[in-house]
Amino acid sequence: MKRIGIIGGMGNEAMVDLVEKIAANPEHQSAEYLVFGNSRLAYKPEEVGVEWQPADAPELRKHDTATFTLRFMQHLGASVLGLACNSAHELFRTLTPDVPVPFVDMVNETAKRQRGCEERILVMGVTSLVCSGLYQKALAEFGLDSVAPDSANQAKVMDAIYNSEFGIKTAQITAQAENLLCEVINAETERHGCNKVVLGCTELPLALTPISVERFKKEGRLNLNIEVIDASQVLAESLQCAEGQAHALESSLDSYRGEHCDWLAPLAVSVQDLPSVRYPKAHLQSDRAVPGGAW
Repeated sequence: MKRIGIIGGMGNEAMVDLVEKIAANPEHQSAEYLVFGNSRLAYKPEEVGVEWQPADAPELRKHDTATFTLRFMQHLGASVLGLACNSAHELFRTLTPDVPVPFVDMVNETAKRQRGCEERILVMGVTSLVCSGLYQKALAEFGLDSVAPDSANQAKVMDAIYNSEFGIKTAQITAQAENLLCEVINAETERHGCNKVVLGCTELPLALTPISVERFKKEGRLNLNIEVIDASQVLAESLQCAEGQAHALESSLDSYRGEHCDWLAPLAVSVQDLPSVRYPKAHLQSDRAVPGGAW
């Protein structure tokens, strides 16, 4: 059976959201899923917002941990791989060519879906993603023009995601975060004369779901002509269509553990259906709670 490997950890809630989108697809076909969240792939709270260089400790940790994670998924027999984080594609693109398992690139797949669009597309995401130009370059390869928020509005996007009191990263969707995102979308689309918005951060679709977007329009919080493009939805559909096969490791798994790899043996939870990924406790043999509550 096809075995789809999903790597998360930059935001476990976004990883679960991706799995639920796969399960909700009416064309969903039976497959096995390896859903693996590793928080060591993300910046620590005190590291966020700092412009790190490749030789700095946080970047070395992320590089070696990402490398080992990819090989770990290969070791577990994944036949196709996907990454539930937009900005991390910049790092993983440098690593996946050495891994024989096919990698479905969320950024490229999202850009490909917009071929033929004649208007500009607003790209929203964390500051590192916007500054990296990942989406801008991908869209340009398909002849598409794109824009990003100005510095003031980009600060609002970051606040909506990371604010310690009301940001999406707190695992809650608040009116403050919703209002900030709607303000940015309205202001930037009006300024650039466009209607399409790519949600280039997997936290953003948690607040800007199809249902909530319609509600915002009815409430007058979002312009009626806005079209939201959910990159994680594109990835969910693309993973189900992707073809690939598993490849055995050429050497022992431990040989891929780099000097800066930050790794703990994962707690594994087996479930029989994708919706159970969010609430796996009932499937455990003990009453021990799952750290973080979402896998």
